[in-house]
Amino acid sequence: MPHQSPSDDMLITLDIGAQIASANINGGQAYDMSGWDGIMFVFNVGTMANGATFDARIVSSANANMAGNTNITNAAITQLTNASNVNAVIIDVWRPTNRYVRSATMPATANSTFASFAIQYRRTGTKPVTAPTTTVQTVKVAQN
Repeated sequence: MPHQSPSDDMLITLDIGAQIASANINGGQAYDMSGWDGIMFVFNVGTMANGATFDARIVSSANANMAGNTNITNAAITQLTNASNVNAVIIDVWRPTNRYVRSATMPATANSTFASFAIQYRRTGTKPVTAPTTTVQTVKVAQN
């Protein structure tokens, strides 16, 4: 029996590379959800300057260029502060209504350090053949 790994049912892509910012930053691409069941965005929120806040949301659109995008209801984290001591926050969207999705961050007031990954996943059937737009190396160890 072949080794079955969660990575066999997922596509993991660097969404936003490490940033230190206090201005809005959109995710690096629009993710095509055709053939996928869901997408999970994992935000690594690091050091935040005194008084900083960090918000993130997921938007969707029928268009690959994200024209006319709208916020996905409840797909947001709001007002993380430097007192939160939060290192990872996850927004998981199951079967979005529109075909394309993207993250949008809103660090405000003072600098926040953050990065994010997007993980597209399929619960049933065969995952779509999709190449990540960023270089991702997956190492699987079946037995040791």
